[in-house]
Amino acid sequence: MKNILKNIFVVCLALAAYSCQEKYDVYNLPDDKLGFTYGVDSYSGDPLPYSVHEFSFVYLGSDIVRDTVWVEMTTSGFVTDKDRPFMLEQVQISSDDKEFEDVENLTNAEAGKHYVAFDDAEVAHLMVVKAGENSVKVPVIVKRDDPYLEEGTVHLKMRLKENDNFVESFGTNKYYTISITNQLIMPVGWDIMEYYFAGKYGPAKLRFMIDASTWTINDEWFDENFGDYSLVDMGYTGYLSTYYTNKLIEYNQQRKAQGLDVLREEDGTIVQFVSYGMPQPYI
Repeated sequence: MKNILKNIFVVCLALAAYSCQEKYDVYNLPDDKLGFTYGVDSYSGDPLPYSVHEFSFVYLGSDIVRDTVWVEMTTSGFVTDKDRPFMLEQVQISSDDKEFEDVENLTNAEAGKHYVAFDDAEVAHLMVVKAGENSVKVPVIVKRDDPYLEEGTVHLKMRLKENDNFVESFGTNKYYTISITNQLIMPVGWDIMEYYFAGKYGPAKLRFMIDASTWTINDEWFDENFGDYSLVDMGYTGYLSTYYTNKLIEYNQQRKAQGLDVLREEDGTIVQFVSYGMPQPYI
């Protein structure tokens, strides 16, 4: 009787294993995939449906004419014991793109003019998933030369150029876009700071913050300190409210001594900081 029960148990295990293999055998896919790694929504924590990285040279010194945007990519499939080179290619933005509202008036970036071409020797050798790894950070070198960037934005949309090592990833992770400009743009994360100390966004306010700070104000600073709503440091935001308020009062008093008006946005709005939503003095 014990042997009969033992045999039945073994048969059941085999059937269960076979059933699981039939249902979950996802690693028999013939091709390895490589796709872009998107960020997450700072409020919900859910993965973003697409990714647009807004890059502005305005935060850098005037002598900086190039910079690097690091784009993370992740494989799907087996990890291998050999290096796997790959290549990216530019895609022209079309009316099908959901990331932008006014597609017809957007300007596509040009290789060599706005960024270093992907097949350029300077960056091509860096596009490789190393042996034993399943992710890579790709350097995309953006350029400041074009005077158009002072008043406009160009968009570099990219995807994987399939080869023997990789095919495109699933779904929307096939694409990644970098918007390049030399204009002041609202940083990602401003909406989180708005209540604590920054108040309503305006280009004049952001320029004042950049000039008044002894630290670098850029997208990395915003993301590091305010990229996650649940991790906002109340003590730090309180310090920033006091710091910028005092700097603004000092600046407006200097303007007043010169017979000038207080600092305003182009539409006439007075630049002013807040503390937990409460407006702070500006003069």
